[in-house]
This record gives sequence, structure tokens and C-alpha cells, in this order.
Amino acid sequence: MKKLLLILVSLFLTFEIALADQLEDGLAAYRDGDYAIALKLLRPLAKQGNARAQYHLSIMYDQGQGVTQDHKEALKWYQLAGKQGNKEAQVYLKQETEPQVQVGGYGPTNKAPSYPLLARRMGLQGKVVLNVEVLANGSCGQINVAQSSGHAALDNNALSAVSTWHFVPATKDGKAINKWHQVPIIFSLKDNSNHEPQ
Repeated sequence: MKKLLLILVSLFLTFEIALADQLEDGLAAYRDGDYAIALKLLRPLAKQGNARAQYHLSIMYDQGQGVTQDHKEALKWYQLAGKQGNKEAQVYLKQETEPQVQVGGYGPTNKAPSYPLLARRMGLQGKVVLNVEVLANGSCGQINVAQSSGHAALDNNALSAVSTWHFVPATKDGKAINKWHQVPIIFSLKDNSNHEPQ
């Protein structure tokens, strides 16, 4: 009886090691961009209930990596992974249920920040990320710098421009609400671009 128990434990451990190897090989293939192999290795594990495999499979469906893009299928795998405690899937699901804010665009009412002449001459570049309170009426409420470009002239120019913008406000239960949103602004001499729509 003891011998049989040892054989069963040995078989179980061998099976667990093989599954762990399959998961690591699948994740390595995913990182290398070999989505066909990743899909072949991860899908069976995801169906068996492996949360990491489920999470990566959800990304593949969400992004159309090695499979036809299918947001419904992606959501199914995100939910399965999230229920098993996969933190990345839980963060994704939380973001999906929170009200979203859309930037109203860079049209006549939302002009991109101008590149300060002195900053351009000095070769100053950088990315500014602004925290913007988007009010229910679409206008900008409070605004501050979440991440500085490292240059006050660029930060101040971004603050000044974005404070005049209008946004499509977030909604909850069909009603517009106030919500904070991050707006990145890029000042780049290389491509003469100084904004990054979100």
C-alpha cells in the first residue's frame, strides 16, 4: 500500500512539474511574440483553471494576438482569472467598470499647447502628465502636474492650454459626473509633436 501511495505521489509531482514547465514555456513564447505557440500551450492550461494562463489568454483575445480579436471572449477569461485572485485581471476588471472620461479632441476648442519658443531654442523636451478634474459639464475643474517634464516652462504651458479644454464627461447610470483624468502632453523637437491624445 505504501508503495502504491509513493507511486501516486510521484506521478502527481511529475504531472505538476510538466504543467509548470508548459506554463513557463507558454509565457516565454508570449513574451517572444510567438503567439501561435503561446496559444497552443496556454489555452489548455487556461481551460484547466490556471489563472496566469487565463490572464494571458485574455490579453491575446483583447489585443488580437494569435487569435481573432474578440473582446467578449477576452472578458470571459479576465473574469475567470480575476475570480481566482489574479491581481492583473482584477485591476483590468475594475477599470472596465469605472466611468471613463474621453478627451474631446484637438479641434478649434481644444488647441494643442504651443511649444514655448525659448524652450525650443534651448532644446528642452519632455512629457508632462496632468491630473485634470473633468466636470460634469465637460469643462476643466482643478488641474495639477502629476508628472513633470523637468522644465517649468513646458509644465506651465501644458497647464495653461489644458485648463481651457472641454471634455466628454464620464457618465454613471446615464448621468454625467465629475471625474479625475490624466492627460499626457509631449513636447518633442524630433517630431515637432507636443501632445498625445488619449
